[in-house]
Amino acid sequence: MRFQSGKHAGKTLDEVLLKQPDFAQWYIRKYPDAPAAKEFDRLMRKFDAKPFTKKCRCGKPATGASTYQNSPSLMFWCDECPPHSSGAERGKVAAVTSIRGVLGHIDWTADGYRAWKRDIVRKLAEGKGLPKRVGEQQALAFFSETYDVSL
Repeated sequence: MRFQSGKHAGKTLDEVLLKQPDFAQWYIRKYPDAPAAKEFDRLMRKFDAKPFTKKCRCGKPATGASTYQNSPSLMFWCDECPPHSSGAERGKVAAVTSIRGVLGHIDWTADGYRAWKRDIVRKLAEGKGLPKRVGEQQALAFFSETYDVSL
């Protein structure tokens, strides 16, 4: 699906979601019944269903990620090395494994700072296999794999 008009005219929703997740979040809130909002929601569920490709600091495949308050950084961990096992202070670390989770984290701890939303979603996507450089083809490929989105 592509935007037909406006600032994102001609761009796929896949690419917009990965590059400007703050816009997708706003669009869903503003126009919840619009076809594009429903597609953004479907893409977010597909994003969340993708497995992590990043490794934990112990070298095992990551099963989750966490971030500190007021920060867009992510730390990936496996089931055997949860975030608090590295000495992270309880209450200062939030587990964030979904796109809505990272957006909500920035809304809650950093007053919705757009640049941080873009940064943290990009890091989470890279943890799920997105390459560093992203254009339309990379965004479409990222979402092209089939995963169970009925979560």
